[in-house]
Amino acid sequence: MKKRKGIYIAFEGIDGSGKTVQEEILAKSLTSMGYRVDMAREPGSSAIAEEIRFLLKKRETEEVMDPITQVLLFNAARRQFIASRLSLLLKEETIIVASRCFLSTLAYQGYGENGLISLNLIKIICGLVIGSAMPDKIFLMDVSIKEAKRRILASRDKSKSDRFESRGKTYHRLVREGYLIEASNYSVEIINGERPVKVIAAEILKKTLELIRSRNYSGRRK
Repeated sequence: MKKRKGIYIAFEGIDGSGKTVQEEILAKSLTSMGYRVDMAREPGSSAIAEEIRFLLKKRETEEVMDPITQVLLFNAARRQFIASRLSLLLKEETIIVASRCFLSTLAYQGYGENGLISLNLIKIICGLVIGSAMPDKIFLMDVSIKEAKRRILASRDKSKSDRFESRGKTYHRLVREGYLIEASNYSVEIINGERPVKVIAAEILKKTLELIRSRNYSGRRK
C-alpha cells in the first residue's frame, strides 16, 4: 500500500463496553469540524464481507462452527474489507472510524477460547491479511465484566443478553484480559469506559485531534 493520506481509527472492547456510542460521537464530532469521515464495521463494510458477517452472526443452523473456520471467516471478511474499501479510503484524505479490527480476533478467538486455537497462528493469519493496513489508533473501551453485564441486561435486547449469558463469566474475563495484554503490543489507547459518556467522548476527541495534528493532516471538506 502506498503512503496513506487517510487516518484509520478503530474502536474495541468487550460487549457492553460502550464502544458503539463513542464511535458515533467521534464520527459526528469530526464531521461537524469539517473532516471527511467514513464509518465501517468488522466483519462487514463491503458486499462480500457483509455476507460473511451473516454466516458468522445470524446463520440458522444447529451445526457448530469449527473454531479455525471461524478465525478464517473473520479474516476473510477483514481481507475483503481492506481490499475493496479500506485501501481505497486510505489513499484519500478521509478519517475511517471503524467498529472492531484484528484485535477482536486475538481477544475473542485467541484468549476467549482459552488455547483452543494457537494464539501465534491467529497472529500469523491476521498479519498476512492486514499487511500494512494497520489502524493508526485503536481505542480500547475497558469496563468490568459486572458493568458490561449490567448494561447489556439494561438494554433489554434479549439476543444480546442471551448471547452474553451463554458464554459465561470466565469467557468474558479471558477476553477482557486478552485485550489488556495485547494492548501493550499495538497502538492502543485504553479508555476507562465506566465514566460519563461526555467525559469519555471529550478524551477520545482530544487524542484523535492530537493524532491528526501529528500527521499534518489536512483532510477537511472543501
